[in-house]
Amino acid sequence: MTGLPGPEALRRSATVSRETWAGTVDGVAACVFGLGMGSMLDDVGRPWMVGTPLVERHSMAFLRRNRPMIARWLEECRILENWVDARHAVSRRWLNWLGFRLDRPAPHGPWSMPFHRFEMLAP
Repeated sequence: MTGLPGPEALRRSATVSRETWAGTVDGVAACVFGLGMGSMLDDVGRPWMVGTPLVERHSMAFLRRNRPMIARWLEECRILENWVDARHAVSRRWLNWLGFRLDRPAPHGPWSMPFHRFEMLAP
């Protein structure tokens, strides 16, 4: 999405995030995720995640932990929003399962690739 190499994009996301977490399986990172913020003046959270094949291999354990984290973030933020690559069907299904609303795909990022903006409003 940013045009940065994977490790640099992950470092940058972690650096600008309010919090960053790693999900592990037997001590091995299955995913790294966090919550970035829109700006100091709003309460818009930007959830992000980078996963490995371990996420799909341990999908039930992964899914059980998702909704409580999203609920906690919605206590702190009025809106959670970000962009997901339209070509990544697994990520789109996961976001739908969590209850995010996905917009129609639109050009996004340095190469204007199709991405869906996704959002969830606090109750």
